[in-house]
Amino acid sequence: MRGVSTIFSGESIRPFQLTESEVKMNTDSAQLFVQKMREDKGFRVTVQKISDRIELWAYIENKGYAFNECDLVKAMAACMAELEAAG
Repeated sequence: MRGVSTIFSGESIRPFQLTESEVKMNTDSAQLFVQKMREDKGFRVTVQKISDRIELWAYIENKGYAFNECDLVKAMAACMAELEAAG
């Protein structure tokens, strides 16, 4: 995941610009993570036991998810909206 990295091009520095499909992939990945947390108790317990932030993000990335905190918040909000609509 590229995140907020920079590309050095000669003298100029410019931030990475994510394409629309990359943004969608990150959002989709976050939604899949939230779904996995809801449906897989073993996975959820493992994630909840990790107290170190860096270790947690490493674990998440190791499991194949690619998203940032903003994507996660959006996915969690969408999940809550679904739960409210269903209940």
